[in-house]
Amino acid sequence: MEDKVIRVTSNRVGAGLVLGSLEYEVYKACCAIGKATVREIVDHLSTDHAYTTIMTTCDRLSKKGVLKREKCGKSYVYMPSVTQEEMDVKSTCKVLNSVIGSLTEPVMANFLEMLENSDSNKLDMLERMIKERKQNGK
Repeated sequence: MEDKVIRVTSNRVGAGLVLGSLEYEVYKACCAIGKATVREIVDHLSTDHAYTTIMTTCDRLSKKGVLKREKCGKSYVYMPSVTQEEMDVKSTCKVLNSVIGSLTEPVMANFLEMLENSDSNKLDMLERMIKERKQNGK
């Protein structure tokens, strides 16, 4: 089985964890607009990128299944393939699935320590969820 490397960006959440910074900007713009042409996405972005750069990014996101596109005359109209919440869940799960494969006892111990240091309520929530899973036979 081939190992796939997932590049994770630590200062973002959800879809931003696995998409490049421009891909994430374009995706968020498309979510905000709904259905959009490349020109509308370019106009919506606060950064100054060439039209062709955004067109290429939209094409890549379409091939990745993040955006859908429909032919409209000579150009395409892009729209999110799933809601932003669904995309965030899918992206987070993708990252977590890649981490699960490398879970050793020291890694799990470090994870618990990180949870405890960030917010003790998260550790309590995890403990409660584990107990519920065990009680329900999962």
